Amino acid sequence: MNTHALALGYRYISIPHPSSQIAMKDLIFDYSDLITNLCSKSNFSIRKPTGIASYYYQGTILNELDESKFSDGDVVQETSEQEDSDDLFKAYGCSFFSYSGYTLLYKFFDSLEFQSLEKKFSYMFRFDIEKCFDSIYTHSIGWAIKGKDFSKENIGKKTFDSDFDAKIRSMNDDETNGIVIGPEFSRVFAEIILQAIDCKVENELLKENKFRGTDYTIKRYVDDYFVFTRDENLARYIYDKFRTELRNYKLFVNESKESVVSRPFITNLSIAKTEVSDALDHFFSSIKRDKSSIDSRIAKKEIPSLIYIYKPYTRSKILINRFKSSVRSNNADYSSFSGLVMTIIRSRLSKIQSEMAHIKNIRDHDSVYRNFITVIIDFTSFLYCMSPKVRSSFLFSQILILVKKVSEALSPLSKSEIHKKIKDETSIILNNLTSPDVPKIEIINFLLCLKLEFGNYVLSEQQIVDFFGVSNNDVSGLDYFEMISALYMLCMDGQNLLLRDAIYDKLECLITESKSPETKTELILMFFDLASFPHANNAKIESSFKLLYSKVKGIQPKPAAVSECLNYLKANPFFTDWSGKLSIERILLRKEAQAGYHF
Repeated sequence: MNTHALALGYRYISIPHPSSQIAMKDLIFDYSDLITNLCSKSNFSIRKPTGIASYYYQGTILNELDESKFSDGDVVQETSEQEDSDDLFKAYGCSFFSYSGYTLLYKFFDSLEFQSLEKKFSYMFRFDIEKCFDSIYTHSIGWAIKGKDFSKENIGKKTFDSDFDAKIRSMNDDETNGIVIGPEFSRVFAEIILQAIDCKVENELLKENKFRGTDYTIKRYVDDYFVFTRDENLARYIYDKFRTELRNYKLFVNESKESVVSRPFITNLSIAKTEVSDALDHFFSSIKRDKSSIDSRIAKKEIPSLIYIYKPYTRSKILINRFKSSVRSNNADYSSFSGLVMTIIRSRLSKIQSEMAHIKNIRDHDSVYRNFITVIIDFTSFLYCMSPKVRSSFLFSQILILVKKVSEALSPLSKSEIHKKIKDETSIILNNLTSPDVPKIEIINFLLCLKLEFGNYVLSEQQIVDFFGVSNNDVSGLDYFEMISALYMLCMDGQNLLLRDAIYDKLECLITESKSPETKTELILMFFDLASFPHANNAKIESSFKLLYSKVKGIQPKPAAVSECLNYLKANPFFTDWSGKLSIERILLRKEAQAGYHF
């Protein structure tokens, strides 16, 4: 079975065939205890599965989360990395395994653990594996679990590692070189192999009387390694040990990215992040209302924590210029920390939105909130334009949802001005980012949020048509995600029937051209979704089903079987929720909680 891949910020993320997902689900479930045991061997890993997730429930958590650097009694309180991760998972957990360690690598650098390592060791050697997931040799899972010699001597025997190997290969055209990027089980597969390498290196060092915690400490986040030592020569020696052992597994270090630094352990990127955090800290401090003269706790809650921002566009421009200056002077790039900045802003905005429920005579403070929101929209729109990555699109969408909630409490005039600002920024974003160089999938998240939250006023139908390039109902250049998204945004009310029919024609064309359509992931995903679309072209989906059935089975299906299958698919949507009850806020939070690792 093949997979469907999509480019996300120069990284290809794969979706396995549904049948492969089902098979892998059974294996992960049956061997979950063994998997967590195999992922508990390394003393170096700082992100690994430690058990089966024991809960799944939904709740409101945005107001409880904060990943900012700031501490402000009126607006926000800082929480620990683990608290952030745990709260988010408990509310919207979508991972089969529970994980220990750091959800994001920057949290390790900001941790007390990292500070402690800097106090203890003089040098930090950093390196990573070149194209790790694309290079993993699938048979090496057996080497990691049982040793290379034993695995080679027992080829063909039915074991956990051979089954895991076979199922991983089935998702990649049975290739032994490389594993699909994206699914949780791929990260688990890689972690088992890399933990075995960790253990081998530690044992080799122990034989030479080099002790972990005394002579050195190693931290690994997926395929990023950090070697801490008091002696630079020892750091390079350990690096050579890893390079040798990785080579034994057909993996290689990325020599262009290796670096050794002496204390202080700070990079240009870290400096840039600090400068941007300071700029945000200064901005929020400058607009914080002084409530020290108010004795009553209730009275404090009844007035805004913000003061009026005079000339909001000037304030936004100052913030943007400081951001650009930090990026340029430190030779950094926006994508490295735009997500962090947006997370800080989201947390701040969430607290502001929560406080508004307690404000007495909210309309008396209309301009305070309106101008604050204007600055937020202006600044975050700039950030998104500079770094239209997946995580940025999720965070920007969450910010816009909060902006809408704030605007609902304001006067009709202020609400209209805020929505007009979002509309103007949307036009700028679409003009800047609608190009072959920017994958559409990363912008679709943002457009779906606008469509669902603000309707046609902020995002017109013509803008959507132009974005997808379907003014002539030509869908030949669209992939599965783009076609389904276009269908969702343009045809959900039963309109644009010619576009709908063109998409159904594309499905039939894909089936016709394929020798083995049942193995094509994109085709199968598309068939399931189009079959459950509430305004489906019934004649065309029936024709496609008959064609698919005859190609797979070699015979024509009976009319009763056609009706039974299509009725079932209509009643049980597969990948896309066509109900019209989609909660974009809940989905975005689930997306954020979903990954065991964030890259």
